[in-house]
Amino acid sequence: MTELKYIENLLNKYPDIFFDDGLKKELLCVLEKNYANRHYHSLTHIVNCLENLEEVIVKRKESEKPLKKIEQEILLSAILFHDIIYGEGKDVSDEKMSALLFEEFISSYLNNQNFIASVKELILSTEHLKDAFTPIYVSQNLVDLMADIDLSILSSTPNEYKIYSDNVRKEYAYLPDIDYSKGRIKVLISLRTKASNGLLYKTDEYKSRNKKALLNINNELIYLKDKLKQLDNRIPNL
Repeated sequence: MTELKYIENLLNKYPDIFFDDGLKKELLCVLEKNYANRHYHSLTHIVNCLENLEEVIVKRKESEKPLKKIEQEILLSAILFHDIIYGEGKDVSDEKMSALLFEEFISSYLNNQNFIASVKELILSTEHLKDAFTPIYVSQNLVDLMADIDLSILSSTPNEYKIYSDNVRKEYAYLPDIDYSKGRIKVLISLRTKASNGLLYKTDEYKSRNKKALLNINNELIYLKDKLKQLDNRIPNL
């Protein structure tokens, strides 16, 4: 099954929001266009997030705190659009641009302002290196779940993590190794701090994976720091 077909089948489960064939057709075109030609922040990442969401829905259905249908719809919509703009934000962040694109798209079909504001808020919450995000329209649990799903790759198997880190590097192929390594190290140190404090993942479904993420992050940091040393040795003293 192709990624777009998987998404189309999932949309059909939520007719209250994705009720119009024209909406679904246009949405799939927008997703295909905007997520094309990327190595990590692609439709593969989106489908991985959606698969994680479906697993959580099933688990919580059997618990005392099942996800309400509207919460599922908000999460689904936010996942679809949260990386739709990537690597373009300068004066305005990618997350803000993605949230605005969602609003622009869905407003042609839907006039539910609370729903739109809720989805935009979840998209904005995925700016993971910012300070703690305080939601207005959605619960903190929904914000935490969105973050855990988006960052689930960090606690994947070593092989999956290696593919992920290699693909992130490819997305920054325009940067010299030394610049990329320094920037990536800063990002990883921030994530490591959260993981080492047990705060990278916060929901019941994911918080046991903090240690696994910490191991992957530390291994990548070791690799990048060794690479920086090698690069520094090649730079002549001027």
